Amino acid sequence: MIEYLTEWAGLAFRWLHVTFAIAWIGHAFMFHELEHNLKRPEVDDVDPDVNGEMWMVHGGGFFRMQKTRVLPKVFTGDLKWFKYESLGTWVTGFFLLIATFYMGGGMMLTHPAAGISSSAAIGISLGTLIGGWAIYDTLWARIGGPVAATGTAAMFLAACIALPELLSGRAAFLHVGALMGTLMTANVWMRILPNSRKSIAALIAGQEPDPSLGAVAHQRSVHNGYMHFPIIFLMISNHYPALYGHDLKTPILLGFIALGVAVRQYVYDGIKAHPAIHITALASLGLLVTLTVPKTETPMPVVPVAEGLPTIDAATAGSVTGRIAFVGDVPPAEPLKMYGACAALQKGEVLSDAVLVTDGGLQNVFVSVTAGLEGYDPGPIPEAAVEVDQSSCIYDKRLFGVRVGQTVTFINSDDTFHNVRTVSTANEGFNLNMPAVNQREDKVFRMPEVTVNARCDVHPWMQTYLGVVPHNAWAISAADGQFEITGLPPGDYTIEAWHEVFGLQSSQVTVTAKGSTTADFAFKASE
Repeated sequence: MIEYLTEWAGLAFRWLHVTFAIAWIGHAFMFHELEHNLKRPEVDDVDPDVNGEMWMVHGGGFFRMQKTRVLPKVFTGDLKWFKYESLGTWVTGFFLLIATFYMGGGMMLTHPAAGISSSAAIGISLGTLIGGWAIYDTLWARIGGPVAATGTAAMFLAACIALPELLSGRAAFLHVGALMGTLMTANVWMRILPNSRKSIAALIAGQEPDPSLGAVAHQRSVHNGYMHFPIIFLMISNHYPALYGHDLKTPILLGFIALGVAVRQYVYDGIKAHPAIHITALASLGLLVTLTVPKTETPMPVVPVAEGLPTIDAATAGSVTGRIAFVGDVPPAEPLKMYGACAALQKGEVLSDAVLVTDGGLQNVFVSVTAGLEGYDPGPIPEAAVEVDQSSCIYDKRLFGVRVGQTVTFINSDDTFHNVRTVSTANEGFNLNMPAVNQREDKVFRMPEVTVNARCDVHPWMQTYLGVVPHNAWAISAADGQFEITGLPPGDYTIEAWHEVFGLQSSQVTVTAKGSTTADFAFKASE
């Protein structure tokens, strides 16, 4: 039932959030358009206190919009305040933040590599919003000028650098947007509206209003205007894992913010915008294109096999067998608290399979020969592809083995959006969008590497590993920790055992003709 309610809550809050945001930013666009296009009245029937006016047509009628800094002689007190649009946007956005990121144990909020708890991630989330407003408002209320502008820019730069390292990519992008939304809403309710009310009260009392009140309100309104275009991008960014899942997500974030600022100026100033705006627009566009343009892949093979090498004689080949033991208390498996479409695909509780121990044996350890086979022909690359399937919002296996040059087929068996982003050192990383059910994408790894991490940025708990080797001498430990590597010619070898949590171990062994050598490993629980 909780999954059902969460799914509907997310939909309802997202719908209301977008609706309020359209109303808020739409009204803001209209008033900013008025500010930039008001003209002096050209007829004599206009009150001399009118600073400017603008004629508009809509819905079969004409509207005469006039701006004055004083109250008209006949004032009913009936003013239209555009304020609940901003409040509605922020409130629904915050509840959407709770439904999407705070519920479910913070699975969508935490960064897999950051190593922080979900409660700490929630604290970072709330601290970003509260602390961001405190810094921004202090800068502009007490200092102002270039120092405040520089400080505000530095604050956003720090957020764009720190949040992608601490939160999931999707959460980081949306939290930069949430920070902007918080500043904009607080500007309206804590600076613009109170100052406007004070000015009106002074006018009604027949007094001259404090000009600094209007100046501050106008300044904060201008600040909000510069955040309109970046925040719209950040609101829709969760649909594009190729961006928030990019290895260089911080420059992408900064590039879109800078581009949004430039677009804002083009909307109001057109081609006559300041030269700095043209430079900003070109630089940010160049940055975004450079970072996101697909790279041309180098044809295989990259790692050639020397010709004339002897083949392994099966009649004299031996083997290495062993067991991967686990010593100490087994860490409890964390439940994967899935919600929405992912929860509907599961039957019962799903636990993390990062550490699997049975009767003291550690499963999913990649064991491979790293030295000793250099003088032998490794044999043909298998023609069959290794299939890596995203099924029911988890990978079908935690660990795969693949030959250099062998095809790896990534599959999305779910009727929901996934992506595949690899994190590697020797091989070139990639980021595949997988929006369609039964979608298949082929990739080839060109360099040996233990291991390549493949993950889904849409659902951060989804990840798997691929051991890429230049030969067939590898194995993955079974549920009881047992493994076997066969087909080894007599000689001395280095055997390495790798586990995603407990790291890497190695062992030196000697294989005799037709012999079976034992290589046992023991991984210990973190103290």
